[in-house]
Amino acid sequence: MKRLGPILAVFLLTAGLWGCRPASNIPDPTREFYCNDFADAFPAAVRATIVAEGKRLYEETSEDETISGIQIVFATFAVETAEDIASYNLSDIYNQWEIGTDDMGILVVYFYLGDPDKPETLELEEVRIEVGFAMETYLPPWDMGDILDETIMADESEAIGTAHLLYELLTVMYVDIFGYEAFNYDLDVYQEYLDNYDPYSDYEGLWGWILYVVMSPYSGWWEKGLLVLLGLSVFGIGGGLVKTVGGGGRSGGLGIRRRR
Repeated sequence: MKRLGPILAVFLLTAGLWGCRPASNIPDPTREFYCNDFADAFPAAVRATIVAEGKRLYEETSEDETISGIQIVFATFAVETAEDIASYNLSDIYNQWEIGTDDMGILVVYFYLGDPDKPETLELEEVRIEVGFAMETYLPPWDMGDILDETIMADESEAIGTAHLLYELLTVMYVDIFGYEAFNYDLDVYQEYLDNYDPYSDYEGLWGWILYVVMSPYSGWWEKGLLVLLGLSVFGIGGGLVKTVGGGGRSGGLGIRRRR
């Protein structure tokens, strides 16, 4: 019994030290993974584009025998002062989210200044890019800086600038790394997409049926009952929907930043 005293003391000391550790400001990635718009700053069309292009890139590059599973992940954070940005360590975020298979990943982070509870007050303050160990060979800091300067830093519209940034990164991935002849995009066409975006057009199959049941006055009671049972089975028993996850990549801290 005498031995329990020192053991208990060590346990209580360890628990106390653990409880005094500062809380991490790194949230878990969203279920869509490729777009983590915590500041609620991106239009729905931009979020849909980031997710769709991210999934397509990962699926297409996962079939390559040499370079596998490239992931481009965006995140936004709202902070009250510019000094608060320093508390976000992009290497920690990258490594916790495990972006990109074989360290072939890119993390793009937007920092907004303003009241986090009032999205309308937010203004873009800084954009950063960080890459995985293996990606350093293909996307050095000077290229990252040029891409930022020519896209989000130059375009008047944040929505167009973000799409422009994404498409330029995709051009490097498809053309420079995988040898595609070209990766063509038209920002004027994308502007039309932004102007006429229908958020419900992205939902097909099961999600389309769920939206129909929830939104349509013509759905039957049996369909609503089936939806309730589906929800109970997925969230009550299964513990949630399957989400996209990182490929296990790591970053050594190589990146670039720009103030807008």
